[in-house]
Amino acid sequence: GGSYEEGMDFVAKVVKLLVVNIGADDPAISDPPILSQGTSDILRFLSFVTPYFNPSNTGAWTFTLGAFLHYFCYELARRVSTSCSLAVMKTTNTALATALCQAEPCMNSMSITPHELAALLDSLLPLCQQALYSKNGYVGRAGEAAIAYLAQIDPIHVTPPFLDLVTNALDVSAVNLSHQAPSALSALARLVQTALRRKPSILLRR
Repeated sequence: GGSYEEGMDFVAKVVKLLVVNIGADDPAISDPPILSQGTSDILRFLSFVTPYFNPSNTGAWTFTLGAFLHYFCYELARRVSTSCSLAVMKTTNTALATALCQAEPCMNSMSITPHELAALLDSLLPLCQQALYSKNGYVGRAGEAAIAYLAQIDPIHVTPPFLDLVTNALDVSAVNLSHQAPSALSALARLVQTALRRKPSILLRR
């Protein structure tokens, strides 16, 4: 109904605001690198909601948090892909890239520093793992989609551990993990495609 659509729209807008603030107030270059205030706030929030992603949790906030994880990983992947596209455009068509940045000033701050992106992935991946095997079917599918989005960002580091995770659930000796098999198969289908496209050896080594 209308209330459901309004709720999902609100979550999507909140996520957009959070992703825009990644790297906001980026501090001066330091060694070791310091996280910006915007990224620190997001990591603090993710740490706060982590207990609610326990697979056995079917409380009132479970569905909303699953939607949040899905939207956040999507918007993060979208920002990273836009930043990469702009970087390529600056080398292949400088005039067009300059015109685009003048028309859309926000494009000048689309890139995310490697240490901030790594910090975000470190916080998001455990949430995706828990969401994947949630008792709530929607949250499970949201976790699966979130893993696929993050794998697009960094397939070399994201794909291998999740391939190991889902294949363990499919092992013939994993009798106590049989309830995870449907979710594991679905996630495996997404990860295999990403691995083959970027680096087939990720699969061949297993």
